[in-house]
Formats: sequence, structure tokens, C-alpha cells
Amino acid sequence: MRVFLKSTVIFGVTLGAAFPAHAQASAAPGCWTVALGEWVPSAGGDSVLYPRPTWLRLTTDAAGEYFRAARRPNRPPDIIQLDSLRALWRPIGHDSVEVWLPVWWSTGVRARLRVDRDSLNGYATIYVDVVLDSVPRAPVAGHRIKCTVGA
Repeated sequence: MRVFLKSTVIFGVTLGAAFPAHAQASAAPGCWTVALGEWVPSAGGDSVLYPRPTWLRLTTDAAGEYFRAARRPNRPPDIIQLDSLRALWRPIGHDSVEVWLPVWWSTGVRARLRVDRDSLNGYATIYVDVVLDSVPRAPVAGHRIKCTVGA
């Protein structure tokens, strides 16, 4: 495995404030089916640390500077002793969102996606608490779907 967690890093988001009015005005809240392409360069054996969601629910429930989201599948990697994984999002401008899919406080996936009516398109990158030679990046595509009760 290429990535070793050598130190404790407290993960803090200071990327600018998002307000509930922005989430409500955004076209993003709702349910989405999503597909992440292959990581380039390859994440190799570390890929298991970055579960790929196939479904996202972006809510208008505030969580600090972000909004809560849900993702599926929601199964942490076996080496991490958690019951579930968090997901957060925030609007960027009028037609884009940033989605954070943390696995650990300092490791996860961040996606920047453009919202175009019922479609999402953009790229996801891996973030870690150590510097990699080059950051793996993958294309992301998604389509809005109807949210089911309990989802």
C-alpha cells in the first residue's frame, strides 16, 4: 500500500461559507445516481480506501459551512473501524457543487461537479494527509433520480 498515515491531522474545512438559502436556490438538492471512472494515475492497492458511491442524496440540512448528504454504498473499508461514512456538499457559484466523501478525517474523495438540469458532470480527486507524487483523478457523471422514502 502506498499511503501510510504517519501523523494525526485534524481535518478542518475553511473553504468559505455556504448558507441554507444557497442550497435551496441550487439545483443540486435531491437524489442522484453517480458513476466514478477509473483513477488516473491509478490508486493501485489504495483504491480500497476510497469507496465509490453509486448514489448520493444532497440535502438542505446545514452542517457547518456545508450541507449533509448521504451516499450508497455506505460501507467503510475493512481497515477502518466505523459503522458508516459521512458525505457533505456545498454549492459553488450558481451551477456547481463540491461534494466531500471523507473516509477518515484526513482521507477521502472530493468531487467538483457542474449541475445541468438533471445531470452532474465533473471530476473527483483523492485527498490524503500525505503528499502523493500525483493526485489520482477520476471523471464523474450523474443523473437525478426520484428519492424514495427512507433513502
